[in-house]
Amino acid sequence: PTYVQQMLSTDSYQLDDVMAALETLAREEGRSRYCSESLRSAVQSHYTDSSGSWSPSSWVAGRPVLLVANGPSAKSHQVALTRLIEQWQPIVICMNYVPWIDPKLVDAYAFCHPTRLASFIEQMPNLEAPIITPLDGLSNTMRERLQSHQVFDYGLCIDPGEVSISDMGCRLPQPFVAGYALSLAFSGGTSQALLAGFDGYGGDIGRIANMNRCLTQLRAAADMVITAVTPCPYQVEHDSLYSPKWSQSASNAPRKSHEAFDHHPRQ
Repeated sequence: PTYVQQMLSTDSYQLDDVMAALETLAREEGRSRYCSESLRSAVQSHYTDSSGSWSPSSWVAGRPVLLVANGPSAKSHQVALTRLIEQWQPIVICMNYVPWIDPKLVDAYAFCHPTRLASFIEQMPNLEAPIITPLDGLSNTMRERLQSHQVFDYGLCIDPGEVSISDMGCRLPQPFVAGYALSLAFSGGTSQALLAGFDGYGGDIGRIANMNRCLTQLRAAADMVITAVTPCPYQVEHDSLYSPKWSQSASNAPRKSHEAFDHHPRQ
């Protein structure tokens, strides 16, 4: 109980972190006393040495990227968001599963947390878009459940003091799916990323501050413009979803089908 109380009382951990840590601690025999270091290690153990085996360079290929989260601000402007996707033609990556967006508009679903990924596979087993996740952080059972899915293995290591981006993986201070997706977008050569539906954890000041620190470190590591097109509390650029600039294609190439993307998934 002390582990759970500690994790829920701090802004650093979400429910997914709690579940992942408890799974790790349950496997450690003789663990009966609370220790903050073991708690931190339990969270990070899912991502230790997760170097990845997939490069987004040919998949992103320098195109703009739109990250869609499940915030009400995006859902309430769903028509305008769909119009932006159809006209501006970015690569669309959902943060975990976003139930209200047309799956035909989604190019990939990004996951950092095994518990959210497990729920997604159980609820939506037949979606065509690829899953982007660090496979080294998953159990053998979860990997078996992914056999019928197209998986892009972009790595993730958790390092409280560092943010870095490489061809097949990244290092982040916490397992933020937005930071993970922005890292692979930059690795793929994009210079512009849009955010929609990033409403800020219901106004949780601590979690917003943690995300802002991660975004500041990402901007220092990557030459990339990050712009929110729906109301957003984060320290990024802001623009209107209804701006005329999004009515023109940012790419001369038409949107590709999922099958047309050049990729090298790993199971």
